[in-house]
Amino acid sequence: MIKIKKERLKTDNNLTLHSESDDMHTQFQMCHSELEQTISILKHNIDRVIERGELLETLSQRSETLSINSQYFKKRIRKLRLKMWWENTKLKLYTIGIATAAIATGTYTLAFL
Repeated sequence: MIKIKKERLKTDNNLTLHSESDDMHTQFQMCHSELEQTISILKHNIDRVIERGELLETLSQRSETLSINSQYFKKRIRKLRLKMWWENTKLKLYTIGIATAAIATGTYTLAFL
């Protein structure tokens, strides 16, 4: 009887050890699976960050080009505005000169009449 109990205990211990080992193996597999999923997600996120960085670099270059072009445009507009002001001023002076000459000639002509 004692011998049977000892054998039964050994068998029960073996079953317990096997079941614990299986549980640990299953837990390890679950952890490994979760770790693989996490690594996959991290790789995907890193790829997206790199793409976003490239897009931001392109956007930065475009912004810089636009800034340079706007400064050039502003400089040319100032020159054009000054040129047009001078043209307008010349036209006014010519008009005033012709009007003055007409008035002077008109009064000179009237003086002889």
